[in-house]
Amino acid sequence: GVVRAELHARAGQLPVGTRARLVDAVLDLAEARDGNRLEATIPLGDVESLDRLRECCDDVHARPAGASCLVDAALPSETAKQVRPRSA
Repeated sequence: GVVRAELHARAGQLPVGTRARLVDAVLDLAEARDGNRLEATIPLGDVESLDRLRECCDDVHARPAGASCLVDAALPSETAKQVRPRSA
């Protein structure tokens, strides 16, 4: 199925890796583990989240939509999730 998520970290200066950990937390949800596609909305310019989605997912496509970025991606299989490194 398709998993839909809005990823928004608190505005302002955050420690490096905070947004990547947010992506990891979403991908660790049962719904994401059972799904095969992800439709995510992230703030436009959130490079850290987008980079982490590209590291963890396949076939990632992103496009701007106002102040947001819409991301469509194939969720990784269980085997791929075990192989991919976690963010620091």
